[in-house]
Amino acid sequence: MEGSDVRGRKRQRPYQGYALDTVGTLGSALTIDVRYGYTWFSEKEAFVNQGYNLSEFGFPQSLTAGLDPRGVTFPQVTVTGMLPLGNNGGFDQRYYTHSLLSVVNWTRGKHSLKFGFDGRLTYDNSITYGNVSPALTFGDIYTRGPLDNSPGAPGSSQNFASFLFGIPTAGGIDKNDSRAESSPFHSLFAQDDWRVTKTLTLNLGFRWEYEGPVVERYNRTSGDFDFTTPNPIQAQAQANYARAPIAEITAANFLTTGGLTFLGRNGVPRQFRPAFYNAFMPRIGFAWNFTPKAVMRGGFGIFYGLLGADFSDVSSPDSASAPTSLRPMITAAPTPLPSPTPFPPASIHPSAHPKA
Repeated sequence: MEGSDVRGRKRQRPYQGYALDTVGTLGSALTIDVRYGYTWFSEKEAFVNQGYNLSEFGFPQSLTAGLDPRGVTFPQVTVTGMLPLGNNGGFDQRYYTHSLLSVVNWTRGKHSLKFGFDGRLTYDNSITYGNVSPALTFGDIYTRGPLDNSPGAPGSSQNFASFLFGIPTAGGIDKNDSRAESSPFHSLFAQDDWRVTKTLTLNLGFRWEYEGPVVERYNRTSGDFDFTTPNPIQAQAQANYARAPIAEITAANFLTTGGLTFLGRNGVPRQFRPAFYNAFMPRIGFAWNFTPKAVMRGGFGIFYGLLGADFSDVSSPDSASAPTSLRPMITAAPTPLPSPTPFPPASIHPSAHPKA
């Protein structure tokens, strides 16, 4: 709609790259090439309604004051069966890479030898805001009739009635933390292009790679579930259960053991996977000029894929994200009343670990 800022997406992808390269001649048949590179890439998604004044929707100051202003937009309002209004808060992703490549070239007789080192450090500092502004969905749960289990009317009329009454049926707020992850990469390689005869050349090579596991700088990564550790709520849960136990389980046997572990805390390693040092990769190839006008080529090699910070992200759904669900009603019968505080005080920021 012309003149409206309810929708409208802005996306930026700035990029910077720098390289320094020096080549040294150590003899008539020996050279060394050393190259350093730096790349920076950012992708940002925002909307024309970024920073929208949420007080226009009647949300209390106690709620809006706790929202991340960087992700506040026109709320995402969905009437079931109709096109939605508004949007989420967008994202801000930034990637950095430092690389160092050193290659020695040596020609000796029928052999062209190449040795080298390839190293990289990759960083990913990003945040996905999600629905910072309250997302609201309007269905027919409270407007169907005459009974609450009656089928809904065709179309979107009852859903839209819920919207007109201001009674959402679902919704939520996302309060997401950022991530600051990194991973190293090191590789050694050797190659020999051997001209066996005038018509046959062999390519012999060997490569070893080590890619370190992704690490989150501030240990905000969730790990495995520990099924045996005592849970902090154990004592309170037992006390509550003891008030109304069932015959099958005594209060003493009502246990709430187990809990989520966090990498880099309480003796848990910082990496979310073990290091792998056995990435050995032989390669062999040939080129055979078996007639003056025909060449046959072939080869074999072992290759390993990469899992670093530029290919995968740390898993942190519980340590760096605190979604809050909508509490739409005070009562559902006989007359539904909108809740004055649809988002309870539990809508707090993620309980991420202190930065260290």
